[in-house]
Amino acid sequence: MSLSYSAISTFQACPERYRLAYIERLEKVDAGQEEIPARWGQAVHAGLASLYKGEGLEKAQDVFRQGFPENVSQEETVRTVMNGIELLKLYALRYGEDSGWKVLEVEVKERFELNGVEFTVQLDLVAESLQGAGIFLWDHKTTQKPFSPTYWSKYEMDEQVSAYSYWVKRKYGDCGGALINGIQVGFRKRMYKGEPPGFYAKFERQVLYRSSQQLSQWSGNVSVWAGKIEQARQTGIYWLVPGSLCSYCSFRELCLSCDDQQVD
Repeated sequence: MSLSYSAISTFQACPERYRLAYIERLEKVDAGQEEIPARWGQAVHAGLASLYKGEGLEKAQDVFRQGFPENVSQEETVRTVMNGIELLKLYALRYGEDSGWKVLEVEVKERFELNGVEFTVQLDLVAESLQGAGIFLWDHKTTQKPFSPTYWSKYEMDEQVSAYSYWVKRKYGDCGGALINGIQVGFRKRMYKGEPPGFYAKFERQVLYRSSQQLSQWSGNVSVWAGKIEQARQTGIYWLVPGSLCSYCSFRELCLSCDDQQVD
C-alpha cells in the first residue's frame, strides 16, 4: 500500500472524500472560487522554490505567473497575479538569501518503506543551519489568519510535521527541527494604525521539534490508519462525514447530488 500524509489526513477527515480522491482519482475540471487560495498558494510555493534554487527574483516571479497566469475573480483582492509578484519581492527583501542556511534540497518528493507501507513525503525545503543547529525541514505556509499563539499551536501536534521530521532523521541521521515559514497576506480597504491601504504581507517563523518518542508514536499511528484504509478498500465501505469543512471540499457538488440532480 502506498500512502502519504495527505492521504491519511483525508481519510481521517472523510473516508468518502478519500475514495473520490484516491480510489476514483477524480479531479474538478473547472476551478471555482473555493480553489483560488490553493492555486495561488501553490504558485507562491513554486516561486519560493525558484528563489531557494538560486534562480533570482525575476525568475521566481515568472514561475509564479506560470502557476497563476490570470486573476480568477474580479472580486478577489488578495490572491491576484500582481499581489503574488509583490509578495515574492517583499519576501526577498525580508529574508534576502537566508545566509544563515545552506540549502540541501528543494521541492523534495520521496518514498520510503514504513512498517510495510510505502510512504510518500513532499517537503518544500531541507536546509542545514550554518550555526550548527542541525538539519531542518522547512514548510511554507501562506495564510490570511494573523500570527498568534492560537495560529502556531495547531502545528504543535501536527502529523505532517512528524512525518517530515521522521523522513529527515531517517535520511540525514538527525533532524534539528521543523521551520514553519509563515507568510500572512491580506488587504486593507483603508489606512490602519499608520499602515497604508492595499495589499500587505507579514512574515514570521517558528521552529518545532519532535522527540524520538513522538516519532515512534507517529510511526505506530501510520500502521493503525493504514489498517483502517486497507479494510475500507477490501469492504468497499467509505462513509461520509458531513461538517463545516464540506464547504471547502472539491467534491461538495457530488455529495449534494442525487441521480445526477443537483440538490439545493
